[in-house]
Amino acid sequence: MGTPSGAVNPQPHELNPFSAAMRSALANGRRARAIFARARFRAAISLMLKAERDPQSKNQKGVSMAQTIEINNGRGSVIGSVIFDENPVRLQVFHRANGFYLQLPITISLNLVSRRHPIPMVSDFRGTIFAGPPNRQIEVGRMLWNSSFSGGYGDEQQPGGSSSTGAHMTWLGSFADHAFYEKLRDGGSVQFVIQFEGELCYLYSKPESYHMLRTEPHRFRPNTGVVTLTYPKEIWVTMLRELGVAENVLVEVPLPGHRSPDWDGVWEGLRNARDAFEQGGSTGWKNCIMGVRLALERWQKIEKEDMGPGWHAPTLQEREARTKKQRFDNLRWHLYQAAHRGAHTGADEWSRDDAVLLLSTLSALLAERKP
Repeated sequence: MGTPSGAVNPQPHELNPFSAAMRSALANGRRARAIFARARFRAAISLMLKAERDPQSKNQKGVSMAQTIEINNGRGSVIGSVIFDENPVRLQVFHRANGFYLQLPITISLNLVSRRHPIPMVSDFRGTIFAGPPNRQIEVGRMLWNSSFSGGYGDEQQPGGSSSTGAHMTWLGSFADHAFYEKLRDGGSVQFVIQFEGELCYLYSKPESYHMLRTEPHRFRPNTGVVTLTYPKEIWVTMLRELGVAENVLVEVPLPGHRSPDWDGVWEGLRNARDAFEQGGSTGWKNCIMGVRLALERWQKIEKEDMGPGWHAPTLQEREARTKKQRFDNLRWHLYQAAHRGAHTGADEWSRDDAVLLLSTLSALLAERKP
């Protein structure tokens, strides 16, 4: 979005500190609020028209269209807004070496001013992203917008109006961040709480120059301190598929901080397997398998496997005669039996951990088979 008709943008400006005394010429609060109300109304109409053009967004029941952050001048007057679009057509995402860039669309609006007043400018938005239940929210990432946007001069004969632009807050995350958030989400709604802040300053005309002078910036934040964002699950899943993480199963190594002493041997075996896997190479792979065997052996001493009715253990001689492929086929057969129960039981019996267990095991079996 560009500058509306009747508005005049300032000439290119140089950003220098300026005396605080030059910031005293501000519009009065009542007029600024009226201008801001008109700007918000136009933004809301724009989003409604977008929803009408997008049949998918029309059908998103209960999804908020946008979250608005008021830009306050520090003296009680609202001079603009930052609006998060919570029902975009799509979420743009890009790969990094070890993670992703996820762009969350926003619209920035600033009131137009007369030539007697300084021009507001915003820059350097930051956000800390939290997720989880309200009583124990956990940081899952950071987002930023490293740019600036300034308002402009309005029509002296018809004061009012605003200048707007579209932009994106970028979430720079790792795949571990993503996996952690997906575990918190647990298949539920896509919702974040953002601790947002940005910088606001003013531009003054420099006598006999095409450049402008900038005041020292100050921070602005949402009135509530945070903003809650909710996105449609379908748009989120589409983004995950574009990113490619839906095809990668991240296996979490559950090493708890507080555990029963009876299980120390099991965790030791798991830890040995993890360390050997990180080492890699033929020796690392073999030592990883030995660590898994040690953990399972010690687990067996704590809890004997309950194989259910009809199962008969093979003899020691029969077990020793089995090849590696046959043992993997045994694992595949038992995995099928575990998954088969899902077709004959209710959804309440199964959890995300169950799904990760079966999905990651199937993925590993296929990776080993290389069909």
